[in-house]
Amino acid sequence: MTPVLISALVAAGFVSLSLWGLRNVEELVPERPSMARRDKELRSLKRGARSCFLIGLLFATWAVVLAVNLVLDSR
Repeated sequence: MTPVLISALVAAGFVSLSLWGLRNVEELVPERPSMARRDKELRSLKRGARSCFLIGLLFATWAVVLAVNLVLDSR
């Protein structure tokens, strides 16, 4: 049961971090003299937040697989 909980907690952490990052991306990038540089940094942070979300989904899927395995093995 412990691996399921650990995977679920890691998934929740990654998903929460990604949603927070996407919600606050404008505040995370300071104003720059060059708008092209600011746009590049915004795209980079959004890409990182989407990657965190994907990793969170992978961990959530893994938690479900572990839980199903645990239930099937207990029969």
